[in-house]
Amino acid sequence: MKEENKMKYIFIIVIVIMVYYGFYYQDVSVYTLPEVRSKAELLHDIANCESGNTHFASNTSILIHHNKDGSYDVGLFQINSVWYDYARSLGYNIFDLRGNEGFASWLYEQQGSSPWKSSQRCWQ
Repeated sequence: MKEENKMKYIFIIVIVIMVYYGFYYQDVSVYTLPEVRSKAELLHDIANCESGNTHFASNTSILIHHNKDGSYDVGLFQINSVWYDYARSLGYNIFDLRGNEGFASWLYEQQGSSPWKSSQRCWQ
């Protein structure tokens, strides 16, 4: 086979592959990778949305939000009171800033961002 015919053959194969994978008809420049945030970045954004990134209310007491169902959300990550006993059993005090951060990290490892779905529009 002549060198010129080999090049035509290779060119045709490349075109066929490109068409098969859709590169010929699609503008691949419009595709971007999804935003990837680290766990720390996402938790920072969640805390910002949940509490304004503060563990304390303006009067220096711990930030607490009372819910209609009788439960309450505590501190920086607004950890719901239903988690209080379980958090304590793991050694986290959600009323303490470090305990609130630690349990939020543990909770994120277990359930992802779902415990903060009510503020998802803000941090997503």
